[in-house]
Amino acid sequence: PQVIRSYQGGPIPLPGDPSKALRPEENPELNRMVGKTLITTDGTTLLGADDKTGLAILVETAAYLVENPQIRHGTIRYLFTCDEEIGRGVDFVDLDRLGAQVAYTLDGTGAYAIDVETFSADQAIITITGRNIHPSIAKGRMVNALRVLGELLREFPLEELSPESTEGRQGFIHPYWVEGGVGKVVLRVLLRDFQTPRLQEYARFLYQAAAHAQSLFPGSSVEVAITPQYRNMAEGLAKEPRAVAFAQKALEHLGRTAHLTFVRGGTDGARLTEMGLPTPNLSTGQYNPHSVLEWACLDEMIDTVAWVVSLAELWASAEDGAEPVDGTV
Repeated sequence: PQVIRSYQGGPIPLPGDPSKALRPEENPELNRMVGKTLITTDGTTLLGADDKTGLAILVETAAYLVENPQIRHGTIRYLFTCDEEIGRGVDFVDLDRLGAQVAYTLDGTGAYAIDVETFSADQAIITITGRNIHPSIAKGRMVNALRVLGELLREFPLEELSPESTEGRQGFIHPYWVEGGVGKVVLRVLLRDFQTPRLQEYARFLYQAAAHAQSLFPGSSVEVAITPQYRNMAEGLAKEPRAVAFAQKALEHLGRTAHLTFVRGGTDGARLTEMGLPTPNLSTGQYNPHSVLEWACLDEMIDTVAWVVSLAELWASAEDGAEPVDGTV
């Protein structure tokens, strides 16, 4: 990675790959970064700001609170998870042991934002079974699972309900991984929508498409298995509005206004919220996650440390009945 102190504007060359650069016209956030410290990749691999920014913020917050015992706060527990990117980050979390009434994930992009909605998500695994035999004697006997897959994928929407054609609050059906050959193929499909009931509609589409593809190839088998992954955190956050309201007010105490945003994806917080622990997601100053063009703003990371400290103070005051919260979320 490279550290750029007091960024002066303009393109940022990435030293590991001269063909790549961070350009303001492609990264408009750079236009408000003049004078700030930026951390970028070298252009050949990920920075890992998702979620090293969150880890750094939490560790620095802990150090700050330990070094400043005069700051009032309640019991704070840190939970570091792995496998968040594959939706299994909290599979083995014991909420009773954690003992929290509210939580926050530090995993958001941008700055001064609170993610209060996520996709609801299911995953479908479609197993296609054919009949393999040596191609020299295959006439009337071979059933090629790859050809069944081709017919199945022809049924999938492309101009709508695909990641390539949707944005905002639009959901999608996304075939994203395949493995196999003539005898057997396994296809994985993501089902995503902000309205949880629509996942059932997507599932019905898959069952119908599978049945149709199977009917075209006698002797084949097309099986669909759907597994729930996570649900829109808005459904659970409504049960404890202080989780978001306090995060807003904590940032107001620092002279900034929080933006309520939604995520076309999921977080560990979505899973925790579904499990009964309200967990909105806070931004961490990271940009272009999962890309060789990933970068982060150190100044915004430092601001987020102050935000978390302010949030801890606010919850402590609220527990003492000293901090009213205006409005609802």
